[in-house]
Formats: sequence, structure tokens, C-alpha cells
Amino acid sequence: MRATLLVEHIFRQSRVIQRIRLWHDSARIDFVTELDWHESHFLLKAAFPVAIHSRDATYDIQWGTVDRPTHRRTSWDYAMFEVTGHQWCDLSEAGYGVALMNNCKYGYDVRGNVMRLTLVKCATMPDPGADNGRHLFTYAIYPHEGDWTNGVRAAAADLNSPVYAKPVQGRGTPGQGEPLVTVAGGPVLVETIKPAEDRHGVIVRAYEPQGWRGEVTFSFDRDVARIDEVNLLEDPGEVLRLSGSRAVALSFKPHEIKTLRILFNTLED
Repeated sequence: MRATLLVEHIFRQSRVIQRIRLWHDSARIDFVTELDWHESHFLLKAAFPVAIHSRDATYDIQWGTVDRPTHRRTSWDYAMFEVTGHQWCDLSEAGYGVALMNNCKYGYDVRGNVMRLTLVKCATMPDPGADNGRHLFTYAIYPHEGDWTNGVRAAAADLNSPVYAKPVQGRGTPGQGEPLVTVAGGPVLVETIKPAEDRHGVIVRAYEPQGWRGEVTFSFDRDVARIDEVNLLEDPGEVLRLSGSRAVALSFKPHEIKTLRILFNTLED
């Protein structure tokens, strides 16, 4: 499934142990990092010079993305010396790009063709021992065709929510356990599935992340009695027309968030 290269770095009083993982059938390269840090007033970054040239880099944020310049031509550019990115930052040309991903570090900067991720800050105010001690985190580099819409978000989700194999005893049939909801027809993502706050139905929250506009179909693994489109507070809203007994068609605008209350024809409801 993977090959691993073990690398150790010594810096002053600190030690870095990295397991660089190459996965079978994946372009993603992981840097699983164990850091024993005992420094102050140092800013530790991981830097990747890449063969990509673009005026802007794209950064992941909740429910969407933001673009920031890779150059410093104005005072506004100089002020944006670091940009918040949740799971990834991407630098792409017309047909090729590179994404820098992480599972718990959220400060990026891209200048020219150099992508950097802040790993440790270790300031001394207000805590004189801030960031000293043991750290464990993973970041990754992910080359890809096209721009960030070509699999970057899915690869970052895999890094942040990996699948673990665990041996179990018992009997089962392969193929059982279909997902509660699937989406077809566009790049809309299901972000949340949870019981309604009033325990009346199931809440499904989805959003459009790429600036796309169009219609998608939500399909469920069981018969649906009713679907209401509600707001983020789950207040009563519009009753939607079903497409058959297990699906509903919805139109999304760019970066739109929709919240649905689902009532199923099951005893569990």
C-alpha cells in the first residue's frame, strides 16, 4: 500500500523525525512529522519550490475558497504575508498544479513559485514556553492535472479523515451499508448529517465549493416521507417536491449552502 522513507533532522536543541510516505496508486506524498521542539523566537516552515507560475494561489476555507496574489506589488500585498488555509493551498497553471495540504496547521504563504506552510511559531508572549515540547502532525504535497477543482478537495479530505483497517469477527455481506445520501450532477458536497435539534428528522447540510451553478439530485437509501428546506437554525421552511420516493432535485448557486430536514418512512424516525 505504501513505501516509507525515515528522515531525522537535528536543529540546535530540537529534533525532527519525518516519515515520508509514498502511496500506491496516489500522487499524494505525506510527511508524517514528529517534532521535539525546544526553541524560542524561531518560525519553522516547510517550503516547496514548485515548477508552477501563477499570479494567484487558492486557499481552502470553510464552505469555499479565497484567492490571494503570489507577488508583492502593493501595500495590500505586503500586508498579506501569511494566509489562513484550512486543509490545503493550491498553485495552478492552466493544465497543471500542486497542492500543499495539512491536517492541523493553517498558516500558508506563497511567493512566486515557493509554497510554504507554518509548522511552529514558538513566541514567548504571553506564554514563555509556547510550542515547546512534542508535536505530531502531517502535511502533504499533491501534484495534479488541471486546477484545484480536479481532486484536490477530495485528496485533502482523505488526509484529514483517513480510512483505518481493523480486523473484526462476525459475518457480513460485501456491498451492504449504502450511504444514507448521495449527490449526483454537480460538485455539491454534503458537509453534515446529524439528528435534528428537536429530534424530528435528520438534517443534511450541503454546499457548492467551486463557484458552479446548476441542478443536482440528492438520493437516499430508504423511502422519504417529506423534505423541508430549512435555515441554519433549522426553523420551518419550504416543503420540497420529491422525485419519486427516494430523491429530490435542487438548484444551487455558486458557494450556496442548503440545509434539509429529512423525514423517512422508517420506525427509526
